[in-house]
Amino acid sequence: MSDPEWGTDAIKLMHIEVPGGDAWLSYKWHVWWTLPAHWRDDLTLVDGETAVAIVRPDVAMSYVSMQRTLYTSERLDAADKRPRVSPPKGTHLPTLDERLLEFPLIRPRLPASDWQLASIGQELYLGRAARRVRATRRANSVRSDDPRLSGFWMGVDDYECIIDDELQILLSVTAIVDSVSAATISVERVIVDEPIPASTFDFSPPAGTRIAQVSEGKKH
Repeated sequence: MSDPEWGTDAIKLMHIEVPGGDAWLSYKWHVWWTLPAHWRDDLTLVDGETAVAIVRPDVAMSYVSMQRTLYTSERLDAADKRPRVSPPKGTHLPTLDERLLEFPLIRPRLPASDWQLASIGQELYLGRAARRVRATRRANSVRSDDPRLSGFWMGVDDYECIIDDELQILLSVTAIVDSVSAATISVERVIVDEPIPASTFDFSPPAGTRIAQVSEGKKH
């Protein structure tokens, strides 16, 4: 992350794994965020396929490697000879608010109205001061069909979390089901106060990628 008020930061490389699950349930998520309006995340599956989302004040784009297609709001010059395709009806480009909702660690979704939070203790995580917290869903909590609003996974009522004291983000979240760890999202590397090159928020797709211009894409 970066913010003009307190320097330039980056948070990268989150590993997500379901214990005992098949390999396709594990993936890595790289995130770069320069406040207020530059975002990129690369989501890579175990087979190497990657989805890239970029949001800047001037453009939004999404690359889907399995489709070999780049969806973009950029104006395409007539001299651009890359193969063109029309986006499917209803194609929607990423926005910053949506990416923040999709990435679960920056804005924890455990409001006190829905969750009873109990501190377990202080610890160091990746060399950073952190708190371990147990979150249990309150009995009167109204469940939503959208887990992005409260909690992380449908049907999970207990989480064990590690919270970075300085950044106030989650460094690890483990879902507890029947007293057993069911899934974990954990940060593997945190980079703070290091400049993020502007080129990070550019993207040149591999040769042969089809380009689809999405004129109605939002750029927040």
